[in-house]
Amino acid sequence: MMAYNQNIDSIRGLIKENLGAWDGISEEAVARMRAQNRFKTGLDIAKYCAKIMRDLEDGSIKWAWVQVNNPFQATANANHWI
Repeated sequence: MMAYNQNIDSIRGLIKENLGAWDGISEEAVARMRAQNRFKTGLDIAKYCAKIMRDLEDGSIKWAWVQVNNPFQATANANHWI
């Protein structure tokens, strides 16, 4: 909880630094989103997904639940996963 409160305080400071441009942003909403999302960049998400695909391939995991996207169709090197 302490880190959450510290995050709120730092976001509050960022909002004040932007002199009214970010007044509509809730510091608590930003802190909740940061707490819920462990990925900081799109590259972090790609690395995580690639690891799942490699683990499926080498058998270290037996299955993966996929929603919305078909990674076997959407990966850049689709021939590798066929």
